[in-house]
Amino acid sequence: MELGGIFSRSISDLKRNPILILPSIVEIILDAVLLFTVLIAIFLLMMDSVGYLLNQDYIGFTQNVSFYKIGFVILLIAVFVFAAYFFSCLARAAVIGMAWEVIKKGNTSIKTGVKNAVRYGMSIYLFLIILGLFSVALFIISFIPVIILGVVLLEASDTFVTVSYISMLFLMIFIFLIAYIFVFLTPQHIVLKDVGVLEGLNQSISFVKRKFLYVILYGITAIGISIIISLVPMMIFLPLDFLTRQVTFLNLGINILYNIISIIMGILTATYLEIVKTRMVYDVDLNE
Repeated sequence: MELGGIFSRSISDLKRNPILILPSIVEIILDAVLLFTVLIAIFLLMMDSVGYLLNQDYIGFTQNVSFYKIGFVILLIAVFVFAAYFFSCLARAAVIGMAWEVIKKGNTSIKTGVKNAVRYGMSIYLFLIILGLFSVALFIISFIPVIILGVVLLEASDTFVTVSYISMLFLMIFIFLIAYIFVFLTPQHIVLKDVGVLEGLNQSISFVKRKFLYVILYGITAIGISIIISLVPMMIFLPLDFLTRQVTFLNLGINILYNIISIIMGILTATYLEIVKTRMVYDVDLNE
């Protein structure tokens, strides 16, 4: 099927099965509950130190906050980040599995989403961890030439060293983007072909090698759709925000409504693009 047909059919899939957005809604609710819990825990932990901040006594605040408190706060933040990513992976596995069932049967159910989330969520999570470690490694590597330059060229100007580092950083970002293009369909291959992380990576790379232009066209279209959908609410609400700036409560209501609509549009866009990728792998790869 042509790429345009895949985007068009995916819209129909989502319209006929709005239940596909449910995993993302559950993910946001879990993230909100977890974030609220973490913030309450941090507040209770730091409660005896908040008074110093309110009185702008930063020295007193620094003296009152112990190393253990800071360490525990960092631990709580880390728990939230890793848990939020895990919830995201569960939702992603659920959406892919449900989308696959829609493609094959025309409809799907919550049961299918739960089954796929349990079966493939951890594999997708491991994939994201590998991707994260790769990006950290590239970031660290970007420092090495600068350190070497600093040792070899002891009298090198600060400008030269800065330009060298920025150049290396952009090179590492470029390498990461190229690598991501080849592996971004890994979750689809994990779910659709019931394979592990490494095999999913291998099959995603193989897919992109065979259909590189196809994937690039998808990426350009997906970015364009995301930009347009994010700009539309902004273009509507920005003038309203300006016009109601003198009316506090009305302005607050406008901003709350804008954020709610932005979240809804974000959920719809993310779910839709996940369906597109799933249909792309199914139609192009499994039917070859």
